Amino acid sequence: MLRTARKPLKQLKLRQLDTSLKPFQSLRKLPPPRLGWLAEVRKGLGMTTAQLARRLGVTKQRVGVLERAETEGKLTLTSLKRAAQALGCDLVYAIVPRGSLAEMVDRQAQASAAGIVQRTAHSMWLERQSPSEEEIAAQIKDVAEELRAAGSSHLWDSSADGS
Repeated sequence: MLRTARKPLKQLKLRQLDTSLKPFQSLRKLPPPRLGWLAEVRKGLGMTTAQLARRLGVTKQRVGVLERAETEGKLTLTSLKRAAQALGCDLVYAIVPRGSLAEMVDRQAQASAAGIVQRTAHSMWLERQSPSEEEIAAQIKDVAEELRAAGSSHLWDSSADGS
């Protein structure tokens, strides 16, 4: 009984996470400024590198290093957070899916199911008991539903998600 109660809970958590991440979807299309967010916000505030350096307790040269590291994707989250705070800002961090998490699970379940069913269909073909295309499609749908319902991490054992 406890196991069956976990499945709807996993589905609920997935939907809640999707809802939480939805506001970030539009930010995926926003490219970072050429000089990086630190430099742009600093300049927008009319703050010099020396002034930011004083607020951070580092040298002016270190601010330049931080700003370059950001544009190169080499700045740690800790350093970025400290710099944001020194600018009077907050660092907002999120991993934003390319669609909904539920859709990603559905696609992965379909791909995994197709692999499972195709292997079985191939074995049956070798034994001259090949199922029809309609039977294969129905089996893929059924197996995908079972995989989704099980909520197993084994769904991600293959790279059928396209990554």
